[in-house]
Amino acid sequence: MSKRASGAQGADAPLRLIEHPACRAHCIARAENKAVAEAYDWARQTFPVSERSLQAALRLVLCGAVELSPDGTAHVWYHGQRSRTYFVDTQSCSCAAFINTQGFCKHINARNIARYASEPVDWIHEPDGTWLVATWNAIWRTSERGSNELITRLPAVLDYPNSFAKSADGTLYVGGRGGILRLTPTWPDTPRYAADLLVPMGSREEACWAERATAGGDD
Repeated sequence: MSKRASGAQGADAPLRLIEHPACRAHCIARAENKAVAEAYDWARQTFPVSERSLQAALRLVLCGAVELSPDGTAHVWYHGQRSRTYFVDTQSCSCAAFINTQGFCKHINARNIARYASEPVDWIHEPDGTWLVATWNAIWRTSERGSNELITRLPAVLDYPNSFAKSADGTLYVGGRGGILRLTPTWPDTPRYAADLLVPMGSREEACWAERATAGGDD
């Protein structure tokens, strides 16, 4: 499958493969944290709540205390205790503080941050009736019955993913600002895919990655 980039370099600018440790499929935790950080920044600019409240919500997300459901609702555990759970839908929360916070308790905020971090950016309808869904930090397989299977996590090398494609040989492509993440089927088990970053030759992104590789690491 031939891929070319569009943008400042012209519609036919060839793509260069960037070899760098940060392009490997094991960069998972950083990808998740990056998606959550971007969701947190979005919440700061969107909701009329204090920094303290948002930070409390962020801690819940980072601790894994938010369980999202396909219908948009969520269960948020009290200080990580699964035996004590608050139910959050799109407009309300079962906690006592919900009314006193004008509808923006930390559980509502945590659900909004977690939901934004996992929003789909594009999807592919498969011949078997399922969908491959690309989010900011992962690719999932979703069925009509509502089941979700994690296909692979995305390494944190791509800013603002916005497109998703699949070639006949099963290779996945996630497009974003300044490049394309190529995921080649390689292993039968996790992480399953070898990840490479493709960027336009002669672009600012190519120069940036070349500088990082020369420096011997990623900041």
